[in-house]
Amino acid sequence: MNNGTCFIYGSHNRGRYIHERFLTGRGEWTVAVGRTVPLLRAFTPLVAGFAEIPPLKFGALSLAGTAVYATTLTLIGYAAGGAWDKIEHYIAVGGYAVAAVLLVGFIGFILYRVREMRKEHAEAQQHERDAGTPVG
Repeated sequence: MNNGTCFIYGSHNRGRYIHERFLTGRGEWTVAVGRTVPLLRAFTPLVAGFAEIPPLKFGALSLAGTAVYATTLTLIGYAAGGAWDKIEHYIAVGGYAVAAVLLVGFIGFILYRVREMRKEHAEAQQHERDAGTPVG
């Protein structure tokens, strides 16, 4: 979905709970701020549509936030570009560290689920023995 579709979808479907918590006490400027935060960028148009922010105001606030975001990324890239030879090693090490953490988390999740499934199966068998009825 592009921004316009999200904006229109949000304004015609009254998803009150999420947007009210998001905008309470923050106001419409949350759109501009939301456009500067990478993860929030994707959901800002939808929330703005739910909140029924006027399309012209949404466009102006979205443009302001996107301009700040793009300028910041450009300046960071420009500053890091000259030091690329120095930071390349650290970025690679950081990538390996993130991959290791994700792998350990995934393995931990799998082990947890297998343990829970065995526990549920044992409880079902115990229940079957107690009740005297077969369990699938």
